[in-house]
Amino acid sequence: MPQHRLVHLDLKGAPPTINYLKKVLSMSLDLGATGVLLEYEDMFPWSGRLAVAAATNHYTKSEVEDLLDHCKTIGLEVIPLVQTFGHLEFVLKHKEFAYLRDVAEMPESVCPCHNDTMAVVRDIVDQVMALHRGAAMLHIGCDEVFHLGEC
Repeated sequence: MPQHRLVHLDLKGAPPTINYLKKVLSMSLDLGATGVLLEYEDMFPWSGRLAVAAATNHYTKSEVEDLLDHCKTIGLEVIPLVQTFGHLEFVLKHKEFAYLRDVAEMPESVCPCHNDTMAVVRDIVDQVMALHRGAAMLHIGCDEVFHLGEC
């Protein structure tokens, strides 16, 4: 049996309530999970220039903190998953960030060569990690990056 067994919660789309997530995570612990990989995308409480990327029903900062406190209390390691090059539709679909697309018609991948790209990616990472202060690891996504460097 592997030492670490993670549950991946992809929270975009139809997000469960925090109370429901707490029940799922407690049950996951009982079934042998040692940690949870949290992927928020548009459900994160983005601020500043990224505020436009937050869905209207996004989790609040206090809700995220409540979930993280629950994980700490029950002993589940939390690893935030932050998309960096691909799966960035939640940011790149907005006109404010469309100029960073690797392919103008496709909002899934960011252009790695654009001067603003790393600043936006850094802002995404910084905001997530500011709420996940105790996280020992960060998952940076990078799967299914079909367009990279075409810009």
